[in-house]
Amino acid sequence: MPLHSGANLGVKDVTKSVKSSISYYPNPVGNILKYKSSEKVSDITVYNNAGQKIKYHKADSNQGSLDVSALPSGVYIVSGKTALGTESFKMIKK
Repeated sequence: MPLHSGANLGVKDVTKSVKSSISYYPNPVGNILKYKSSEKVSDITVYNNAGQKIKYHKADSNQGSLDVSALPSGVYIVSGKTALGTESFKMIKK
């Protein structure tokens, strides 16, 4: 019996297959993660490896920054939402 009946599962469920419009830098990051986009970013969410939301940033511009100084060193998933959809990437915190 198949695991699923043709439905797509995983990261592609939340990430549109479009050319990325959001750039995040630097990566690895120290205390401040900056972002720049060709589209207006409405919000940015940071998740830990367990998929728990640990930081939320309400945005309303094409560029800005996010203070991640309180996060312990490790690997995180950052999701940014634009009119094109939600884009996710892996962030390494020093």
